[in-house]
Amino acid sequence: MRMTTPATTPDPHNIQGDIIVGIPKKTQTYFFFQIDGDPSLFRKALVDIVPLIKTAAQVQKDREALREHKRRHGHGGDGPGPLLKMTGTQIAFSNAGLVKMGISGVATPSSSDPKSDPFVKGQFRDAQNIGDAGTGDADNFKPAWDPAFGNANIDGVIFVGGDSHHSVNEKMEEIKRILGPSVKEVISIIGDTRPKNESGHEHFGFLDGISNPTIEGLDKNPLPGPKPIAAKHLITGQTSDANTPPVIIDGSFLAFRYLFQLVPEFNEFLKSNPIKGKNLSDEEGSELLGARMVGRWKSGAPIDLTPNKDDPNLGNDSQRNHRNNNFFYTNELTVTMGDQTHCPFSAHTRKTNPRADFTEHGRGGDILDSHRIARRGIQFGPEVTQEEANNKRTIHGRGLLFVCYQSDILNGFQFVQKSWANNPDFLDLALDNKGNKLSPGLDSIIGQNAESGRDVVGTDPADPDGKITIPRFIVPRGGEYFFSPSITALRDIIALGYPLTRIFSSFPPPMAIQNGHAVNGTTNGAQLAPKLQELDPSKLKITLSEHLQPLPELSTLQFGEKHSDHILVASFDPKTGWSDPEIRPYGKIELDPMSSALQYGTNCFEGMKAYLSPTGTPLLFRPQRNMARLASSVHRLALPPFSPFALLTLIKKLVVIEKRWIPSESGYSLYVRPTVIGTRNHLGVKESDSALIYVMCSPTGPYFPLARGLGVPEGYIKPVNLLAVSSHVRAWPGGTGGHKLAVNYSPGFLPMTHAMKQGWDQILWLRGDTVMEVGAMNFFICVTRDDGDIDLITPPLDGTILPGVTRASIMEIARAHSASLSTSSTSGATLNGVASRLHVSETELSLSTLIQWSRQGKLIEAFGVGTAAILAPVGIIGFEGAESELPSTSAEPTLTEETTSTATNTTNGTHASGGIDPPSSLIDSKDKSISGVSGKELIREGGKITLPVHEKGIGPISDALRGRVLDIQEGRISFAGFSGDGKGEGEWSVTCV
Repeated sequence: MRMTTPATTPDPHNIQGDIIVGIPKKTQTYFFFQIDGDPSLFRKALVDIVPLIKTAAQVQKDREALREHKRRHGHGGDGPGPLLKMTGTQIAFSNAGLVKMGISGVATPSSSDPKSDPFVKGQFRDAQNIGDAGTGDADNFKPAWDPAFGNANIDGVIFVGGDSHHSVNEKMEEIKRILGPSVKEVISIIGDTRPKNESGHEHFGFLDGISNPTIEGLDKNPLPGPKPIAAKHLITGQTSDANTPPVIIDGSFLAFRYLFQLVPEFNEFLKSNPIKGKNLSDEEGSELLGARMVGRWKSGAPIDLTPNKDDPNLGNDSQRNHRNNNFFYTNELTVTMGDQTHCPFSAHTRKTNPRADFTEHGRGGDILDSHRIARRGIQFGPEVTQEEANNKRTIHGRGLLFVCYQSDILNGFQFVQKSWANNPDFLDLALDNKGNKLSPGLDSIIGQNAESGRDVVGTDPADPDGKITIPRFIVPRGGEYFFSPSITALRDIIALGYPLTRIFSSFPPPMAIQNGHAVNGTTNGAQLAPKLQELDPSKLKITLSEHLQPLPELSTLQFGEKHSDHILVASFDPKTGWSDPEIRPYGKIELDPMSSALQYGTNCFEGMKAYLSPTGTPLLFRPQRNMARLASSVHRLALPPFSPFALLTLIKKLVVIEKRWIPSESGYSLYVRPTVIGTRNHLGVKESDSALIYVMCSPTGPYFPLARGLGVPEGYIKPVNLLAVSSHVRAWPGGTGGHKLAVNYSPGFLPMTHAMKQGWDQILWLRGDTVMEVGAMNFFICVTRDDGDIDLITPPLDGTILPGVTRASIMEIARAHSASLSTSSTSGATLNGVASRLHVSETELSLSTLIQWSRQGKLIEAFGVGTAAILAPVGIIGFEGAESELPSTSAEPTLTEETTSTATNTTNGTHASGGIDPPSSLIDSKDKSISGVSGKELIREGGKITLPVHEKGIGPISDALRGRVLDIQEGRISFAGFSGDGKGEGEWSVTCV
């Protein structure tokens, strides 16, 4: 059986943040690049770029932080008070870039022919189709663009927005250091918001970005105006089709346009052609003409609501009542079809979003929605100089770096530009005063018709049939179509390998090995020391033990007590490099008392497990991820680097030699512990330039022993009881919590000892009110929803949480289950006994929220996951003065008919309590009160959370997930995380040979 893991609903923790929220920015830099040389080098470097990409959930939090910052300082960013330092990074690829990397499956959904697919063709070849000026025709057409945007020159774009040039430049330099020679810059363009009162206005002076669509399910409190649209119109892969390529799920197509604005010429045209009317001065007539060309006054007020004069209060009302977007162009429906006294058909805002022109004329609203786009971008260039104003001619380049997102370029940007903005006939709805068909003309602002004239009608409300010729004031100078993949697609499909060499600019590695040479990190690779030996499996020496130990009884196994017969060892010397690796009989290791490992804790390790397949073949579970994490930990400690692939090869050899130590009973395994320590024998406070790798093995059974005894059901797993602790912190932002270092574990021994003396099994680590981990495990909860589905929630990887291999596996298995239910698939991905879809979310959790959900009956399961335990169910979470409330520690479960029924009904989606807004709503509920008592007040009072009791001790969802992991680990089923084509991780269970 083979499984894949497509998503079924958009996940804001998986979607790049600019798509549905918009990166907040004062400035933004676009770095357009070509992949240079071997594409695999770029894909490997991309591994370290992915953690820098901000998700929609993170951007939403950024925007909340900005609102709070402005509330406290009383300014909008240009007044007194400090700016909040903040950046957001995004990445997208052209079709040429994806092809170069060997990534397939990305195409415009509505295009049946790749030759006509705008994304596959690229915008250079689509330029004539969307009306850009140029020379030649058809395949020989060359748009009048900047040379940098020439044919297939650009493979991708990385753009960084932020509070200042300093912040953005700092982040961009970090990105360029990571990418190194794997890319070549094509062009970089810097955009800036306009100064002071013009902030938010484009260079013609009109308030911009008002009418972006809201999204069903993600925007929980939509403002008045056009209804929210389905996510499928902006986000790709929102389908139940099992054949949907995983690479497109939660992605979006990005259309970029490099648009120059001829501002002095625009201003002079308005001045020279004022609308004449009673009580209108020429200046007011010019202002009215500009408003009727755009569809809004410069304040943002729509002329459909205030056709005769500007209303700044209406224009500024974007948040409270959203009046500046609550209109539908319905006036001609109640007067006469040809009436354009409110808004001309040729107005820019009407041409690009016709609203009731569609919905009130027999066209379905969903058709209109399919043409909606989410507009982003930023202005570029200086303000108009006095010289330009006097000469009425543009000297300095300025304009808009236009960006828009859609799930289909044919129906999105291309349709809007070609079929609406550039189409003089528009919707075939406009009639003149005699009832004859009226051709409104091109979009007054962005309509492109090469060098031909731009005739429009309706600009003068007193003469709606009158024609006026408008010069081009928008000049396209480049562009490209890109695809913005999800975080999962970037990490698991496009990036090649795993996070092995994350570069931290604040502490560059003291030494690395490039092509067999030691490189001094302070000289950017300029100084090469004598050639050093890399870790080389071909030089492995094997010395087998002559005295093999007897195998222990399985019933006596406790985690980490017994060791196998052999150990793998290799050492690093700064003068010679890595020694020949050796597998030898298990024995003591000699260390100098001054060793860095003993004095400064330069120790890191991994936890892996080897199992026997049904045919007796030794298997390792997702070992590539362990090697990646170990390499990342080594880098964090500034220890000498090693080849993760070489070490994995050596570990496989060791596992084969120790095969007799692998228990054959389900739930038992051979625990494998690779360890790297610093061995520099000097008391100076400095990184260790020498190191030792050793790998030992230990047979193990369940980390938390199964309960046995009279009245205990077969296979009963005793839930662990947790004490929530905030007085001691496991990890903190900027620290080492995201790495598997010895120093992360030993400080927890004291609070753990205190908790166990009080009768608790483990600690639930908190940072303030924020939930982090369970002991040494990742934490998950299951929460019921209004629709009968279940949210599976775990804290996000923010640098304080260890990126657990089991954690990642649980999430992928849950997603595969939900995808299987959505498609009625018979692939076997459906979890046994779980009839509800599981919506996986990486969301910050607070203890206050857990208390509230528990009191509401929505918190139905909680568990910890890790390599050692696999999955441990949680029974009780105590806090503050709750230790006296612990139940008996007897392993015998106490069941009632009521609790058994609750557990069963929850799995079938019929829990009696109401559901919650899914985490994807991005709504923080931790301060909401229940029955007048907030979660934080409950914490101060002391108490506990008691999870529902289950007959097997473990809940049905936890049990199914644990069983699926075991089935994969022990080789009973095959599972591929994203591909089996050799370009990704492939099968989770790796054979040792």
